[in-house]
Amino acid sequence: PAYIPSLVDICERERIEFVHAQPDAEVEAISGNRMKLPRTFLPPHWTVRRCQDKLATWRSWERAKVKVPRTLLISEYQDLVHAFAQLERPFWIRLRSGAAGAGSLKVDDLGEAMAWITRHKGCGQFLASEYLPGRCFTYQTIWHN
Repeated sequence: PAYIPSLVDICERERIEFVHAQPDAEVEAISGNRMKLPRTFLPPHWTVRRCQDKLATWRSWERAKVKVPRTLLISEYQDLVHAFAQLERPFWIRLRSGAAGAGSLKVDDLGEAMAWITRHKGCGQFLASEYLPGRCFTYQTIWHN
């Protein structure tokens, strides 16, 4: 609760002109409170929210005809069974939100996948996606004009 007021106080006291948010939770908080802070060079808050939801991002890219790996929401156990019938193995299960591969696991066994989902946040928070071999990468952006 004290994060934004403390950040505002530091920015005012130190005459900070630009705030660069990095971890997803910080980006979310700063984006939603940008009017209280110096420049952030973040995209609109709705864009930040969409980008932090892997399913919403996937849907946006699919609508825009961007080639994306097949992805299914795991809302209940039967959805996971369906994913094993529809996706080539191995495939990824991963949390719908979070950075740096949070909650991700490459699976080829239904029992292992269900145990992983149960151990974490449970159904509704996970996606099943085609496994794309190769290097993993991430990126950060600064938006201006």
